[in-house]
Amino acid sequence: METPSQSLSELLEPLFAYALGSILAALAAACVVLWRRRQRLGRPLARESGSPLARRVAITVACVLAVGMILHWGELELAWLVLVTLLLATLALAICPSEDEACIGELGVARGWDSRSLRELEEWRLTGEHLRWRVGTRWLACRMPVAEHAALRERLVAACGERESRFRD
Repeated sequence: METPSQSLSELLEPLFAYALGSILAALAAACVVLWRRRQRLGRPLARESGSPLARRVAITVACVLAVGMILHWGELELAWLVLVTLLLATLALAICPSEDEACIGELGVARGWDSRSLRELEEWRLTGEHLRWRVGTRWLACRMPVAEHAALRERLVAACGERESRFRD
């Protein structure tokens, strides 16, 4: 006779197997994006990141969920699958770039998931304490110390000087 935990395992196993596959695919994609980002940026010159509070809360909740589910489902045959799935989801949360993160490197710029080499910038302006660049219809920005503007402007002009914005603050 089938026990309730066996039938629950049979129902949940495909769900967690699908989730595990999806998370592995997302992690692989994130690793490729992060590798390309590192190649495009070169050595970082300036970084800006938002509050890590939301990310830390999400990671903590995922870990607590993992522990709770393992304790609750420890008797089930798929406890290992639940644990691996939740731990990989937590890892994905930890490594994925946030929209609040921006970076200016020797070779390019990045904000969130988007990264561009300086040659790929559609339009840019270096004003106030920020480098701003256009991506489609949006303008993205990253703080850059004013003392380093001259060196950055040289790089920008060499890479795409003709695309400096005519707009002035």
